[in-house]
Amino acid sequence: MSESPYGSHQSMSDLEHPENHVNWGNKSSQMVITLACLIVVLAGMKAASSILVPLACAFFLAVLSFPLLSWLVRRRIPGPIALIATMLVNLSFLAGLITLAVRLLISFNRDLPRYLRGLQRTMNDFATWLEANGVEGARASTESLFD
Repeated sequence: MSESPYGSHQSMSDLEHPENHVNWGNKSSQMVITLACLIVVLAGMKAASSILVPLACAFFLAVLSFPLLSWLVRRRIPGPIALIATMLVNLSFLAGLITLAVRLLISFNRDLPRYLRGLQRTMNDFATWLEANGVEGARASTESLFD
């Protein structure tokens, strides 16, 4: 293999068949432009999130509701009535989810002091074990967490 004007890393077959040669200059500039476009698109999506999130939720709800709506229409229920019935089913389902979430939060709020006492007891036991194994001031540090 002889020394080519393009450097010693290329063989004669690369020079004879330029379609096999990868031009990294073009590829790297394409990658930079692609990444820049991706960053611009993501920044635009972040800026428009107050519009895009409700639209995505509406689309998701419409996709989930369509089978019920089409089933009602196939049963010869007029379109507007089928749509109202589908919307009522959606609202009932969302109301049930909200009720469940509120009840879970109330239950968690009621049980939180018990959880904190258990966590404090576990942390104190751990601090006692740490001090028994040579870690100074572990108990004082854990007690300051719960003040």
